[in-house]
Amino acid sequence: MLFWYKLTLMFAAYGVLRLWKNKVVKNTLSLFIIQGSNYILPLITFPYLVRTLGTSNYGLLIFMNSLIQYFIVLTDYGFNFSATRKIALIRENKVRLREYSNSIISIKTLLTGSSFVILIILLMAVPQFSKESLLYIIGFLSVVGNAMFPIWFFQGIEQMKYITYFNIGSKIVSTLLIFIFVKSNSDYELAALFQTLYYVLPGILGLWTIRKQFSIPIVPHFKINLIKRELKDGWHVFIGNISGNVYGQGAVVILGFLAGQRAVAYYGICQKITGAAVGLTQPFAQALYPFLCRQFAISRNKFLKVKKFIICFAMVAALLMGVALFMFSGLLIKVVSGTENSTLIILLKGFSDILMLQVLNVQISPIILAMNKTSEFQRMYVSVTILFILISLPLSFFWHTYGMLLSILFVELYICICGLIISRGRIKSEKQENISVN
Repeated sequence: MLFWYKLTLMFAAYGVLRLWKNKVVKNTLSLFIIQGSNYILPLITFPYLVRTLGTSNYGLLIFMNSLIQYFIVLTDYGFNFSATRKIALIRENKVRLREYSNSIISIKTLLTGSSFVILIILLMAVPQFSKESLLYIIGFLSVVGNAMFPIWFFQGIEQMKYITYFNIGSKIVSTLLIFIFVKSNSDYELAALFQTLYYVLPGILGLWTIRKQFSIPIVPHFKINLIKRELKDGWHVFIGNISGNVYGQGAVVILGFLAGQRAVAYYGICQKITGAAVGLTQPFAQALYPFLCRQFAISRNKFLKVKKFIICFAMVAALLMGVALFMFSGLLIKVVSGTENSTLIILLKGFSDILMLQVLNVQISPIILAMNKTSEFQRMYVSVTILFILISLPLSFFWHTYGMLLSILFVELYICICGLIISRGRIKSEKQENISVN
């Protein structure tokens, strides 16, 4: 008996070692740790902030973060996919890698400056924003930090392990500061400042890492032709991302104008819980994307097999996560708010259907992009934006949070159906990509 027990342990250890040597598995685990810290550590402060700041001020904090997310999407500009793809293909050429990396950093710097100008105009023109101008300026630090963070570089070279510890460290620091210094409902600006550290610290450390570990000096690299080409290459993904945020973060913005801060807080609490669950599935999509790009270029048959496995796995995971959220909705709401709020419980149960669709959609998106179907991806999300606006405004006006919940459910179902249709489409032959950075 002891012999078989030892033999089983030896085979298990061998299997773990083989898996760890697989780059996709290593990157998935690194990204999972990062994404876990992105959601789990903030979730630790989440109930504390709800109870300490109160419903109204917490709703104001959510509203600000939702607006700031639009600027984060603008500065990302789809580079997390378009730049990742090119980095994955030129990573062996040190000269081109250095030039291209500095080009992306320079473009993101220009986009950050443009975003700040837009924010100042909004603060001057919209009374609802100008009353809390300091809060929005503090929140903009998240945009700066996110623009600095070169996740597209680490994904492209499949070396995400270098920034895993930076992310975890920044989340721990921010979490501790929130618990130590945020003590009353008037400390919402302080809470916003500490939350920006989620982005600022990894941004600084990420740039330091690519400079020291990969010998890439950070220098301005502005070339008009290059900027135009990169903006064009990332355009389809950018439209998809900004459209996704129209119905993602836009839901909070619309509720803020139509239903008030309490409705924003209720919706935001459910969205936060669901977002944490969805976020834990994103590392798989992020780590597999460079691998899918290479397989699509090398072996279409193998790509199709991997694609089928990913979609089947995502369906099973989505179903299990949706059922779990529905069953434990009451417990989760009690932990977060401290009370058994029947309205919140009903909303969260409704979010279980949204969760299943979102998990599946997260895994389908990189498949579509790896297949170079960026134009289809763009058209899908443009139609999503139009659909969301048409149905969310009247439904939210009459039924507030329940109306918005129904709107998001329709939109996610539409994305899922369109995504499956696009990913099942015939793969066209393609010429080798021209990815010159000169």
